[in-house]
Amino acid sequence: MPRAKGEAEQAIRSAEGYALERVNKAQGDASRFEALYEEYRKAAAVTRKRIYFETLAQVLPKVGRKLIVDEKARGILPLLQLEGDRKEPRP
Repeated sequence: MPRAKGEAEQAIRSAEGYALERVNKAQGDASRFEALYEEYRKAAAVTRKRIYFETLAQVLPKVGRKLIVDEKARGILPLLQLEGDRKEPRP
């Protein structure tokens, strides 16, 4: 019986810790959103562009090797490194 009570107490403590963690994470997310919104209100265009670039910086490394072609572009972008994955030729 004492073992069952101990396990029950442990499960309760674990659940309380999990609940507290979720509440703290939600409050942190809400605070971060409010700070971002305040900056957005001050300079909407700049903040929108910054969020866009930050998102691209997170997403593009996960995409792998892709070519994105703009219909208006007249040539390949100068920073596009097509030779990056190629092995050196053997002598």
